[in-house]
Amino acid sequence: MIIKESAENYLETILVLSKKLPVVRSVDIATELGFKKSSVSVAMKNLRENGYIDVMGDGSIVLLDEGKAIAEKLFAEVTLTGPSKSRNSHKFSIECLFESAEEEGK
Repeated sequence: MIIKESAENYLETILVLSKKLPVVRSVDIATELGFKKSSVSVAMKNLRENGYIDVMGDGSIVLLDEGKAIAEKLFAEVTLTGPSKSRNSHKFSIECLFESAEEEGK
């Protein structure tokens, strides 16, 4: 199945946020990306219907196997090559994750 770049960005954002937060909700994604909650809700519905995520009873969002595989692949590409122009919204989050990992390793 071909997945659009916007869907990839959402999946990657969910992965990044799941590394920082105990649970990921639509409001967290909207805040991270600077999008309206209504736009994120529509995107989450589409990702859920396509089997990439599941929305739990408490509103938390979890990546399913296929969604997680896509997100991890994208995250690995960004960490190896740096964010592309279309992925600059994740630059700060990814840099923060690296800083956290480096601090923990000290």
